[in-house]
Amino acid sequence: MVFRNTEGSVTTIDFNRTNRFKYEENIGAAYLNLNRTLAKTSLQAGLRVEQTKAIGRQVVGDSSFRRNYAQLFPSAALKRTLSDKHEMNLTLSRRINRPSYGQLNPFRIIINPTTSGAGNPNLLPETSYNLELSHTFKQKFTSTLSYSRTDQPIIGVVQPETDSTVVSTSVNLSRQDYYALTLTAPLEIKKWWQIYNNAVFYYSRFVGDLAGTSLDKGRPAFNITSNSTFTFEKGWGAELNTSFQSGEQYGFLRVKPNGQASLGIQKSVWDRKGNIKLSVSDLFYTRKVRAVSAYDNYVERFYQRQDSRVATLSFTYRFGNDKLAPTRRRQGGAEDEKRRAGGS
Repeated sequence: MVFRNTEGSVTTIDFNRTNRFKYEENIGAAYLNLNRTLAKTSLQAGLRVEQTKAIGRQVVGDSSFRRNYAQLFPSAALKRTLSDKHEMNLTLSRRINRPSYGQLNPFRIIINPTTSGAGNPNLLPETSYNLELSHTFKQKFTSTLSYSRTDQPIIGVVQPETDSTVVSTSVNLSRQDYYALTLTAPLEIKKWWQIYNNAVFYYSRFVGDLAGTSLDKGRPAFNITSNSTFTFEKGWGAELNTSFQSGEQYGFLRVKPNGQASLGIQKSVWDRKGNIKLSVSDLFYTRKVRAVSAYDNYVERFYQRQDSRVATLSFTYRFGNDKLAPTRRRQGGAEDEKRRAGGS
């Protein structure tokens, strides 16, 4: 993205607004996986070896960085069938989460007179050890206890830059500890009304240093979602999705509660080959972010609201023979990298 200024017959590049970020990343990996199945127990163990080489350069300002590292990622899983109604699973793994390309780009974006946004080329990937113990009842209801320890966790911050300005960016903290209980319950109230409920009760603790402030804080929190599907006669149907996030501690941010509801209505036409759907997201316009960013010598309270209430009218039509089974597309690690490129 290039911005130019023209004065008379002279055109020059505006280096304060021009952005040209080049990033190359090569990941080589080798895998080893072992499986063993007994009467009511299955065991799995694996090891992944990765070598990552990356080069990033912001042409404007001529800043660059290099990364070259190798890591091991072991994993293990134990599955035990206790009876026809009860099943237990135990998993242990080490994972990696690399910064997105936008998080690494140091280009400065002006948000308002006192706030700007920028990537951080010094970001390192975060790695975590994860332990999960889950129980499944009647192959429907699931409860999971989990713990993860993350080193160099990547978090978003709004930190002071000068006496009158702040910058929104991403940084690595030292450690994050996460404890959670997850409950999943799909219910059939009526034949025409099905609900999928999910609740996560967790405690997250962050440790690190930034802007002259030492952080060692945690807070219990929870997230609840409920998705209802309604199936009526003559091809009519509807969906109602609701969610609520309690207040939580996120690094240096203390985030206040928020929630939303979305609604959709659809009608099948032409022997169910066609479908007309009207949906509205954030129906009551309640999805907003309110938080306090606190450091030893600086406190900022901010409120963020986007155009999240959107109405969409769509029509889809299915061609071909309905009796033929669709071909399943195999996905690999490249799909994760595509999501990183898209910023998701």
